[in-house]
Amino acid sequence: MSTRADLRSKIYDEFEEIFDSTNELVRVAQGMMTEMNQKGILKAGIQSHEKASAILFREAYSRFLAVKLLCEDGMGDTSLIVLRSQLNLYIMFHWILKKQKEARAKRYIGWYWKTWKGKIDQAPSDYDAAWKREVRKKHNAIRHLYTYKVRDKATGKLKRKWAKYWHEPLTIERMAQDAGLERHYEDGYRPLSRVEHVDPTHVLPKRQTGNIWGDPGFDRPVLNESLVMNFSYFRSICTKVNKMFSLGKDEVLIGLARREKGFKRP
Repeated sequence: MSTRADLRSKIYDEFEEIFDSTNELVRVAQGMMTEMNQKGILKAGIQSHEKASAILFREAYSRFLAVKLLCEDGMGDTSLIVLRSQLNLYIMFHWILKKQKEARAKRYIGWYWKTWKGKIDQAPSDYDAAWKREVRKKHNAIRHLYTYKVRDKATGKLKRKWAKYWHEPLTIERMAQDAGLERHYEDGYRPLSRVEHVDPTHVLPKRQTGNIWGDPGFDRPVLNESLVMNFSYFRSICTKVNKMFSLGKDEVLIGLARREKGFKRP
């Protein structure tokens, strides 16, 4: 009878090259985080785009590790849900740094205070006066970042509208286009969204066998695609962050980029 250990062994043997590279990238990222913490980067007076990049790098690492662990256990389909989140982050990261990076990063970071203002407005008695003053002060400084003008369909006149998300009026699709990542959106984000939203076009083909089944399992194309794309997204982010903060990982990251070009795709 096949056990979970047998499945893990089979998966590693099949994707040994990708797992070895992934594990090395884990070590590189951990070294980068250690160096960043020793330099006190988030505590220093850095620019907004540097702060946003450091925060997103930290979040990308968590997602990168999660996809790796899920794939090791044969949870390929489930890993795609986390991979979509990673791709979403990847698009935001590159969009912020593409142009007007300080202005874009301030919108991303400032949303923290806009969110807190909303919480306090809903339940003011839950928070002490000092915190409410702090939030009000911070919110007043950034609130202008989240308004834009739209044309009223009835009158044809422009009117001011408040953003519901930090990147409005842009969608993730528009951000991908602006960052030159259209292919990643069309070939990655769209199909991954079908997994995330339990789209019938994704789940119904599974019943063709007449059995109820799902993760864990050995689904070669899904595991391969998840591992390769996970590696690609995070390596790209690591490369940008390494250069931004002079972390000294240039050589090893160049080597990992070469390995990535040799990964087999389904």
